[in-house]
Amino acid sequence: MHEAPERSRAGVVIVAVVITALVVGGGVYFWQQGQIQNLKDDVAAAQQSAQSAQASINSAKASSAKLQTQVTDMQKQLRKAQKAAKASRQQLHQQKQATKQAQQANALADGKYFAFIKTAATSPNKITYDVAEYFTGNKADKAAIQDGVIKKGEHVENDVYIRNDSKQLRTADVTSSATVKILTKGGGSPKLKTVSYSEFAKLFNGGGKDNKHLHANGYWLVASNNKITSITEQFHP
Repeated sequence: MHEAPERSRAGVVIVAVVITALVVGGGVYFWQQGQIQNLKDDVAAAQQSAQSAQASINSAKASSAKLQTQVTDMQKQLRKAQKAAKASRQQLHQQKQATKQAQQANALADGKYFAFIKTAATSPNKITYDVAEYFTGNKADKAAIQDGVIKKGEHVENDVYIRNDSKQLRTADVTSSATVKILTKGGGSPKLKTVSYSEFAKLFNGGGKDNKHLHANGYWLVASNNKITSITEQFHP
């Protein structure tokens, strides 16, 4: 009489246990699925981060390569500029040397020189001249023989010989107080007349038959500190 109810209770318990097992198992399943999904999301996020990092690395590499190219170009430009600067310095040095040599060649030591005046300018007072050598007497004959102009035993014309091996033109300032003497006929033999440098320049540049001698004759120049302080025309018979 009591076995049937006990069996019924046992069945109920079994069913309850089964249901509980199913519920618990289902919960565990869904929890596991959630964890798996979370892991998948984490993996996807990690992969995305890795891709972003790789993109950043690639971008950095590209920027670095571009920067390196720019640096290389700048280094080339710098070397080119340094080379040009060196060439400019060398050219400037050469120009200075040439100017110095020209100045040295143009300059005259203090003293008296025979020369042919080529130009006479004013404002400022300046002459261009060609230095020569003036010989008279026995010295004239000796110099002419040395130059092969005459033979030994012969004599130069008018007892004067002018040697002008170099045609180099020089320039020099003429002092405002320079003494200038030129030849004038004035009856009889030419005589020296003292004039101002400005008057001499005016006559020298004025042309005309009466002033031809100013270009044909030579002059004795006195130089001091590379400036002309005296100009005296030399008479030629």
